[in-house]
Amino acid sequence: MSAADNAGSRRSIAAIAFPPECEEAVRALWDYLDRALDAPKMAAIDDHLAKCAPCREHARFERALIERIRGLRREHHDPVALRVRVLAALRDAGFSRGEKPESN
Repeated sequence: MSAADNAGSRRSIAAIAFPPECEEAVRALWDYLDRALDAPKMAAIDDHLAKCAPCREHARFERALIERIRGLRREHHDPVALRVRVLAALRDAGFSRGEKPESN
């Protein structure tokens, strides 16, 4: 991938924005996928996902990501080395700890 392609990818990642009515569902998505929310919040997100195709697709992606990470954890006997590899991959994709991806 060229530097220009990589910069374009970073722009597209940074450009992801959800409408205000989706923000609560998106913020709570990992807790929702872990079934760590109370029943009313779970039901509210279930309802939102039933009506909102973009959030439903985002939830599908996040679920697949979580499952892939769990699978990798089972495949690797050294969780510290795996963490280092994941963080390096995220950094190479334009993310750094506590920061949003670059917008240029």
